[in-house]
Amino acid sequence: MNKESESALVDGELAENSEEKSFSSDGASEAELEAVQRREILEQLGEAERQALVESLLFVSGEPLSKGKIADVIGLEKSEVDDLVESVKMKLSLEESGVELFEVGGKLQLRTKPQFALFVKQLRATRPKRLSQQAMETLAIVAYRQPIVRSDVEKIRGVDATPTLKTLIDKGFIRIVGHQETIGQPALYGTTQQFLEVFGLSSLSELPTLRDLQQLEVHADSSEEDESEEANETLIQDTPEQNDASSYGVNSDDLDSTDAQTPIS
Repeated sequence: MNKESESALVDGELAENSEEKSFSSDGASEAELEAVQRREILEQLGEAERQALVESLLFVSGEPLSKGKIADVIGLEKSEVDDLVESVKMKLSLEESGVELFEVGGKLQLRTKPQFALFVKQLRATRPKRLSQQAMETLAIVAYRQPIVRSDVEKIRGVDATPTLKTLIDKGFIRIVGHQETIGQPALYGTTQQFLEVFGLSSLSELPTLRDLQQLEVHADSSEEDESEEANETLIQDTPEQNDASSYGVNSDDLDSTDAQTPIS
């Protein structure tokens, strides 16, 4: 290779490197320019518009957002985002709004209000996926006893828990959170962020206690008893106070006072 060829090759490499540097510089400049534009726009926004900005971020996000993430995107201090979030929550709590700001697992998410659930269900026109009784029982055991190994779940339920645990993992309700330091190092299971989201919990501390569940059970039993008593009263009220035994083909003289029953027509 002669000197002219070497010189041309070096010039070509320098030109390519120059283009790459220019491209990188242009890319960095574009990002910096957008950051400057965001700051300028933010400075022009009033309090109500900043609240709307937070609301728009929550609206387009498919997943719950943390306040820290919102602060990073907007370019505000977390304390400022705290105030904006509270204002948005208060605004959406009004009857005029169809959505509400819900906190789940320490993150924020927009959700439709419960009173509109039937209409939203009709719009989606899909049958909601339900967990089987076995899956619900297993999920409850994991939720209250986590972290827990499979063998302990099986001791409580009395059946093989392997397929049910796999189903719950596939659906995203539980995950392997570690391994027990015993022979074989069995997997430890715990609930996920999705579990909190689906069941509307901000944290595991909001799970109902055993006392709460017992009170709910007592209340349900008392409600059933009240309904049963009301039904009996209705039947008694609908029964004629006096019945002519002869109309049923029975002689009244043949009826013992202690055994006589009033027929219900």
